[in-house]
Amino acid sequence: MIQSDKNTIRSKIKYARQQLTEEFIRKNSDKIADNLFGSGAISKAEVIMSYFSFNNEVNTHGIIEKLMIMNKKVALPICRPDKPDLDISFISSISELKPGGFGIMEPDPNKLCIVKPEQIDIVIVPGIAFDRLGNRIGHGKGYYDRLLSKLSHSQVKIGLCFDFQLFDELAYDSFDVPVDCVITESSVTQRGK
Repeated sequence: MIQSDKNTIRSKIKYARQQLTEEFIRKNSDKIADNLFGSGAISKAEVIMSYFSFNNEVNTHGIIEKLMIMNKKVALPICRPDKPDLDISFISSISELKPGGFGIMEPDPNKLCIVKPEQIDIVIVPGIAFDRLGNRIGHGKGYYDRLLSKLSHSQVKIGLCFDFQLFDELAYDSFDVPVDCVITESSVTQRGK
């Protein structure tokens, strides 16, 4: 039952995201970035893992560039279709990224500087949908749940999404790992508050 609920929401949100205009994505991604940097979490962190947005997700390109300007150590995931876990590598520039196994831009496989999960202070997490309790629906492959399950409570997990992707409550499984905070263009929601 939970899986069918998740699949229904996945389909609806993916369809809604396909309808978004470039202007909507740019304008609201900028507001989300402002909320992220205004939340205070980033200033205390040294190592930040982000995702590189694609397919009408909240645009993280500007976030990544700003983190680098702030002299933060920025890491991105490497997602291999034949491997169950994400690899993580530091990057020194967006220009060095290459298309990965799912067509998402990733660190150049010839220039990897592997990061262990315990080195990360903040993980910026993508999602199809989130709820106010921090639960998320991803693409269904479990890459992020496996990564997030390795993190301690002191490592901050932040989900980014547009307002229409934030629900009051979502169905979740026992292996799903919630995020600590969900940031949209109009709100910063701490888990359970």
